[in-house]
Amino acid sequence: MSEETKNSLREFQEYQQQLRMILTQKTQLEMRLAETKKAQDEISKHNPSEVYKIVGQVMLKTDSDKAKKGLDDEAEMIDVRLKSLKKQETSVNDKLKAIQEKLEGSFKPPAQSGAQ
Repeated sequence: MSEETKNSLREFQEYQQQLRMILTQKTQLEMRLAETKKAQDEISKHNPSEVYKIVGQVMLKTDSDKAKKGLDDEAEMIDVRLKSLKKQETSVNDKLKAIQEKLEGSFKPPAQSGAQ
């Protein structure tokens, strides 16, 4: 196996690892976004004047409007981060495809020319 092929394989594995990390982060953020939206829905449904917010291991009473604003800000931040991760995912996938094609080409037997 040529040195170039070894380097391409190593690079391919690094991009696979990077893609796994991106997908893990994306899944975690999607779960946080779902939790945030559920909290927003609950506040909207019941429209309380005060709600309880968990800070660390303590539950604190807070103004409902302040809580809504915090949840809106969090949802927006998560959404921006998700868009960034999706762009990274696309970029890494494109790089993986390019390296895969290069590797497939290096493992194909040379084309035989003419009849013998």
